[in-house]
Amino acid sequence: MKGMNVMFYGITGDKKLVAANQADKNMTYYCPQCKKLLILRQGRHNLPHFAHMRTACLAFSEGETGEHLQGKKFLLAFFAKYYDHVELEAYLSELKQRPDLLVFRKANKNLAVEFQCAPLTYDKLSERSTGYRQQGLAFFWFLGKKNYRLGKRMTQKIAQFLNWSAVRGFYLIYVDVVQKRIEVAYQLQMVDFLPLRYLRWYTSDFLQLRSFFKSYQLTYVPMVLPNDHMHQLRVLQKMRYYSRGEMFSLQKTAYVKQANLDEIIARGLNFIPYSPIYCKALFWWHAQALVVNENVDVKKIAQNFGYQLAFLNSETFILMDICRLFLK
Repeated sequence: MKGMNVMFYGITGDKKLVAANQADKNMTYYCPQCKKLLILRQGRHNLPHFAHMRTACLAFSEGETGEHLQGKKFLLAFFAKYYDHVELEAYLSELKQRPDLLVFRKANKNLAVEFQCAPLTYDKLSERSTGYRQQGLAFFWFLGKKNYRLGKRMTQKIAQFLNWSAVRGFYLIYVDVVQKRIEVAYQLQMVDFLPLRYLRWYTSDFLQLRSFFKSYQLTYVPMVLPNDHMHQLRVLQKMRYYSRGEMFSLQKTAYVKQANLDEIIARGLNFIPYSPIYCKALFWWHAQALVVNENVDVKKIAQNFGYQLAFLNSETFILMDICRLFLK
């Protein structure tokens, strides 16, 4: 493959997308981007792939994972069932970048679709998203499950992709290439010192996905059961025993202010679900605010406790959480 641009998908004369490992040597294939003739290589020692000379094309699929390739193929079919014109790896010369798909929509802005499988920094995510905005493109990021699978807690790597819907709350959308379907993790919520909570929904149809975000549903509020509360108290008891980090700071402040730490913990511990945008439990700034008896600084919370969000204004949701917590 040295000295050549390699691609794992080509298109036929009637614009059907074909994987190199399923291609017929007797057929003619073209580059999905530049539409020039491709060479099919299916040797014993290399992965099946298409190739053309390096100067022939500005966009190619070099070094992609199997998950990314399968996901792009799924998304192409997913959108093509509803939209007449969906282009794979369309090169945007103004931005010198190419979304995985470009969906041409008559009534609305054209849609740039990204399927993110590899780790991506917040700065790079923001840069690419800003570029789409400046070009007047709508855009959306689908996630791969290998590197962005949700666990018991949120992480910066995942939180930066968070979106919010008035109907479904905080959500993320995945492409499950194994099951060949879209997976929506929605109503993502946090409770102090407990695992991340959310619901899942699946579809393989674009119209169903669109309808899912338009249909009304009551907000999911996970119950904090007695066992959950006991777990919260055990976590705090262990922290008080070792007296490190945030707990040490809280103990020190309570001592200086002559505040009753047991009372502060009882009042500061939260049973109400809150936004999944924080890298630390809300208990910490809630308890500190109770000890010093002063108003909470939203900007300070966002800076010290919040994840960096590419598509949302964290201060809006922090203010909502403050209102709920202090009025409980």
